[in-house]
Amino acid sequence: MRIREQARRGCTVLELEGRLVSSEIGALVTTFEEIRSRSTLAVLVDLTQVPLADAPALRALAFLHESLLGAGLAMGLCGLQKQPATLMALLGLREPLFPAHERDSGSSVAA
Repeated sequence: MRIREQARRGCTVLELEGRLVSSEIGALVTTFEEIRSRSTLAVLVDLTQVPLADAPALRALAFLHESLLGAGLAMGLCGLQKQPATLMALLGLREPLFPAHERDSGSSVAA
């Protein structure tokens, strides 16, 4: 998995590319720890290029979400693809943590 980071108006955008699986979650955890130490207001995780995720990685993402909230930061998801979205719903993570909203393009956005 590749992580590309961009800062935009007090928000950090993380563009993930590849499979979001537990064996590769360490880099994402490190990135979130670095973001928490900076003066950013929110984190947007773009999953447009993530076709596959496993349950441990999605649970870790939910934990990172809670961690950011605890630090007073907001987090949102965008570009959630079918398999990760389905698994997130099956795990009961989607609505409590990332309520979905629909865009005109039909892609799912969570905030």
